Amino acid sequence: MKKIVPATVALYIALAMLGMWFLPSIRSTQDIGVYRGIGEMASKQIAGEQVELRSEYPPLMTTIFWGMLNSPWHDSFASAWLLFLFLALAGAGLYLWFIAREEAAIFLLATVLSIFLLGQAVFFARNDMLVMIPLYLSWRAHIRKLPASGAFFLIIAGALKFIPFLLLPLSFLSVARLQRKQWLSGALLAAFLCLALPLAILSPQGTIENVHHVFTYHGSRTFQAESVWSSTDMLIRRAFLGEKAKIGMDHMAYHNHDLPVWAAHAALLIMIIGIVLLTARAWLRSQKKGWNNREEYLLLLLWILLTSSILSPQYFVWLLPLLVAWGVDTCIHDELRLRQGLIMLSTVIIGFSTQLIMKEAMSAQSLLLVSLLNLRAAVMVCLFLLLFYSTRQRVSKH
Repeated sequence: MKKIVPATVALYIALAMLGMWFLPSIRSTQDIGVYRGIGEMASKQIAGEQVELRSEYPPLMTTIFWGMLNSPWHDSFASAWLLFLFLALAGAGLYLWFIAREEAAIFLLATVLSIFLLGQAVFFARNDMLVMIPLYLSWRAHIRKLPASGAFFLIIAGALKFIPFLLLPLSFLSVARLQRKQWLSGALLAAFLCLALPLAILSPQGTIENVHHVFTYHGSRTFQAESVWSSTDMLIRRAFLGEKAKIGMDHMAYHNHDLPVWAAHAALLIMIIGIVLLTARAWLRSQKKGWNNREEYLLLLLWILLTSSILSPQYFVWLLPLLVAWGVDTCIHDELRLRQGLIMLSTVIIGFSTQLIMKEAMSAQSLLLVSLLNLRAAVMVCLFLLLFYSTRQRVSKH
């Protein structure tokens, strides 16, 4: 136990050093420029200029971009952004420290290892780490039977990117009936904060414009080239038809233009049906065996990534730290068996394959690129089956 304190401090220092080392490259990334542009757009509207708030991110994230642009601590957006990430990591570590000292160390270790698996570009230069942090805290809070905190952090994660809201039914149903008032109190507090900040800073009109643009922008997208659906399409065309898919750049990402819009809507329907079935299955099993929060959340999050028509490298930031933490937790508290070992191996393969996939090579669709995309897709399917089986075997104690 005495070694946990220096280990936790050392891990946080390592994260800070990694961030500072990569600061020059962070400044030059496309996403940081987009975030800064959204912050400038919000500043103009707040100043009274006739500017429509065309942000493809939810209002709370837009508010954060505005705050980073107007930060009094640093003269550059990238520096303020990095400082905010470090403060968020420190706050998360402090919260986990009060839950259990080992929790903070596991969180920071999982984050450091995930950076090496996925690469620094998708961590420090993307906003997805801000989504991962409350998502991770919600997951651990549910495991530790802290329903108010679990709901609070999940609402925060969803307000930063809407996808985590899909976990809300599982989050609510996994709480014992006598504790659901606590869950609701945490959810209502988070909802109030997530609405009050944008409404106060961006104004009601700006907030409504922001939400409208989010749905318009993402609703017009088809299949991103890296999605499992597009990867499979590219493989079939190359192997059986001797042709390449029509890959083009739009919405700041490569998309597969051979797959129609209605197919993307069908993929969304499949995702939602799967979420309903997995949540119902978890609830029905809980009536006899209790909840398995450790694996149920991972399973549902992986299903969303598997079936989504939109899949960017940074989306794995939501999942990999949780999987790595699951692996570390398993090594500490459980007997390591073949299934757990395969889950850890799958995590490593997904991370490294994602890092090796070069988006600049999407148009060429080389054999190596198509192979990496489909290797990752196949491993994701295997990981889903392994986690699905794990939810049948392991049940968390009430």
